[in-house]
Amino acid sequence: MPDKVETYLEKLAKQDGDAAAWAGTGYIGEEKAALYIMNWNFIAGTLGEVEGQRFQEAADIATDENIPLVGVFSSGGARQHEGNLGLAQLDRMTHAFHNFKKRPNRRPYIAVLNGQVWGGISASAVPAGDVLVALRGTEYGFSGPRVEEAYSGIPVKKGEQSVELHSMYRNVDVLVNDEKELMDYLERLLEVAKPGRKKLTLETIPEFKIIREGDNLTSSTFDQTGFLPSDRKTAAAAESADYSEKNDLYAQYQALARSAERLDTQTIVSHVFSDVVNLYNGRVEHAETYTEDGDYETTVLRYPGIVASIGRIGPQPYLIIGNQPSYQRIHDSSQADGYKLVKVPAGPTPADYRYMKRMLGFGEKLGLPVVFFTDTLGAEPTLEAERNGQPREIQEALEAAMEYPFPVISIINGFLGSGGGKATTPITDEVMMLSGAQAAVAEPRSATAILYNTADPSEEAIRHTVDEMKVTAQDQLRFGLVNQIIQESDNPYITIKNIYDAIATTTVRLQSTRFRLLRRNRRIRKLGGFKLSKTRRVINYIK
Repeated sequence: MPDKVETYLEKLAKQDGDAAAWAGTGYIGEEKAALYIMNWNFIAGTLGEVEGQRFQEAADIATDENIPLVGVFSSGGARQHEGNLGLAQLDRMTHAFHNFKKRPNRRPYIAVLNGQVWGGISASAVPAGDVLVALRGTEYGFSGPRVEEAYSGIPVKKGEQSVELHSMYRNVDVLVNDEKELMDYLERLLEVAKPGRKKLTLETIPEFKIIREGDNLTSSTFDQTGFLPSDRKTAAAAESADYSEKNDLYAQYQALARSAERLDTQTIVSHVFSDVVNLYNGRVEHAETYTEDGDYETTVLRYPGIVASIGRIGPQPYLIIGNQPSYQRIHDSSQADGYKLVKVPAGPTPADYRYMKRMLGFGEKLGLPVVFFTDTLGAEPTLEAERNGQPREIQEALEAAMEYPFPVISIINGFLGSGGGKATTPITDEVMMLSGAQAAVAEPRSATAILYNTADPSEEAIRHTVDEMKVTAQDQLRFGLVNQIIQESDNPYITIKNIYDAIATTTVRLQSTRFRLLRRNRRIRKLGGFKLSKTRRVINYIK
């Protein structure tokens, strides 16, 4: 024990300023916003009565002036010196942002994590953000490392409470490298999410121009920010053609599952929509692998199982949610550069479906139509995912999509497998499917394992299963499970243009549809591809 314990008043008197937080307004780009900024240098940015009051003031300004709310948090948690009064600020801040969010103001609340963020702030103002943005290197958690070690007796390893790790578990949405990148991101996000834009009409749909009609998309490369460039490699026409016309559904399934040549969600979104702001990050992982020729580095570009973005077609902003595959670059001596790019299918986790629900809430707040893109063999089939509530998360995600009050368009752009894929393909206002895509109750290998009672089915058995499962776009159209088929082309730009035209024209039609939710309800109640015989004992599958 020290000889003399510093009193709270003595500690306050030594500080520079009157509180660990400031509230006011400012401009991010051309957009005025209510700001709440915390100062770590004032008693480690801890949360006391004044800091809670300042947050309430910022939220009230945002509500009264109908402007976005941006909080920049750097805090050691609730201030110990103020006891339960400091802790009670969690209630105060929760009430403040709740009042802001429940108003029909169509303005976002963005939480920014900077430096260190712990305790009460991490359990109140931060997770309430519509989008959580963090500067790389920030430490983030409910209990700090000293509290964790005091409780468990085990030291916390460096990086275990980093925002980089939290982003893997969907507790943080977007990582930025520095303040300049942060301001650029916030400016673009607030601009594309600005309310009051005109709805899309046939007259305001911009003409989609194929700039490089005769070319393939350029090769994919890795960069340090965790994103592939917007152009994707689609060199071989055979990889993008409609296999159903060739009657080789197994080859089509293999290409959908593993080929890095096929258009993915991120590429489609970057070309179909303008002013795209991604609400997620990818990350680059490196590993050493051993082959007969020596040691080589395997690089994996890892994406979350479900991603979201905001983008525009003409004057109309959209919320875009979809499955994004990851990619693995492995050694292959047969390739010119010695490497081969392999697709790793998206396998959504419970955290991904929670993220999807949160993004739907954000889109509803902004009043945006939503476009879903589905390309997954199914949700992550692990015991850990099951114990973390995978079935419930899928059900709730599907329910949230069905109840979404604005136009909903679902597009199957790859493989739709199992309930994990169904969650991002709600049968609501309009369901579309690329001509070379597939949909099934389970991906063919898993279905074959079930049907043949083996964990290692043969290729012949899988081929037979996929041929019998009625997986093609034409099958889904005949069953009434999709409304239209989007034709694919050997030229990926033409495929993208077809997707663009389908989304734009369908949006115009849906925005003028009265009683949209009632129409959804009637459509879902009539789903079915089976017919009962007159004796009601034999069910005939539609041929």
